[in-house]
Amino acid sequence: MTRDELEEKMKDKPSESEEYKKFFNDEVKGHLAGYWNPNTKGFDRIGGRSNVWLVGGNNAGFNQDEWDWNDDYRYSGFSGRLLKN
Repeated sequence: MTRDELEEKMKDKPSESEEYKKFFNDEVKGHLAGYWNPNTKGFDRIGGRSNVWLVGGNNAGFNQDEWDWNDDYRYSGFSGRLLKN
């Protein structure tokens, strides 16, 4: 998914909205693996955040109250998993 596709998908689910809370509980809540932070050389936000890669080296992050995208985490470690709904 590209950043534009992500923004299109999430346009009706702004952070802290009821729509986002439903999306989070239905799609994200069971996948809060956190991430490897190369700056601190440790794991961060395990059980509290889910990050996924986007096309072009960007990533999207989701936690209980908000989502965002970043373009400055290319060296962080995010796992890739295939999930069956």
